Parts: sequence; structure tokens; C-alpha cells
Amino acid sequence: NVNLVANDMLISQIAAQSTITLQSNGQIADANAAGVNLIAGRVQLTAQTGINLDTQAATLNIINSTSGLVDIDNTGIVLLELLRNAGGDINFTNNQLVTIDRIEAAGHLDMAISNGDFRGEGVTPAHTEADADIVAASADFLALRGSFGTLSRPIVAYTPGDITVFSRISFSPVFLPTDPLSRISDTSLLKFSALDT
Repeated sequence: NVNLVANDMLISQIAAQSTITLQSNGQIADANAAGVNLIAGRVQLTAQTGINLDTQAATLNIINSTSGLVDIDNTGIVLLELLRNAGGDINFTNNQLVTIDRIEAAGHLDMAISNGDFRGEGVTPAHTEADADIVAASADFLALRGSFGTLSRPIVAYTPGDITVFSRISFSPVFLPTDPLSRISDTSLLKFSALDT
């Protein structure tokens, strides 16, 4: 395991067999351009003024508490145990399946998967802001080669602002609040609901 505590952090590359934990009183930033910064089974990051990293992890737990952007480019199948930016926007990209336990963005959430699905963790949560898989001011989801949710486990998102979904298939997503409908745009190639079965 690797456990580091510091002020601002510039990360070139850290690898661990199990867990990497970084705690910053400032920001955690990428120091090696396009290379992967953190490689581990589990990555836990806590910062105050932004996080910008390339990761290769099976589980991510990321919290930014005050201000700045959270920008994560992950490689491989991943569980987003917690992805929170209390101070702004989140950009998240991945190349395979992304399972969402909880995402919270004070600002805009932008997520893209090049070759995989968006799925929810566990059972479908209650249709409330407190329990939703995703809470953000507004959101965009892109999965051209994958699905947004599954028929038995739809994704629940609380986004008072505009939300767009463009996937190969979307399965009965729940968008809260339910009004106004004009803010919701699901242009997935195929759209299924529980009523179709």
C-alpha cells in the first residue's frame, strides 16, 4: 500500500499492488502528461482545490472538498465507490465498464466511455436526491458502444439542470426531478423501458 499526505501534489507515477491513498490540502495534479499516474486495485484521493489524474484502478474513491475541477481518465473496468466534487465540475472518461455507486458534483458532470457500459451498483436506489446514483447540477453521458443502465437496474440521476444521454441502448433511466421534461435529452440509438418487457 502507498499512503501520502502533503499540500499540493504533482504525481508522475505511483504503482501499488493493493491501495494508493493520497491526501492533499491543495490540489493533486498530473506531472507526466499522457502517462498513467496511479496504478492500483484501489485508489483513494482527497483534495481541496482540484484533482487531475490518469488512473488505472478497479475501485475509485475520490473527494474534492472546496474548489476546482475533478478530471479523471481511468483505464479498465472500474467501480466508482464515490466520486465527489463539492466545489465544481467533474470530467470522467473510461475505456470499459463503469459501475456507479455514488457521484456528487456541485457543478456539471461530463462522463464518456469509449467501449463499455454505465451501470448502477447494487439494487435500484430510492428516487430521491439523497439516494440517487448520481447528483449533479447538470450532466452529459456518452457511451456509443455501450448501455446506460440495465433493464433490471436502471440508473437514478438527480440533476435539476440539463441532462443528455447518448448511448447504444438506454434502459429506463430515472431522471429527477421529473419536471421540466424539456431539460432531459436521451438520444440513445435504442431506448427500452420496463413497460417494453
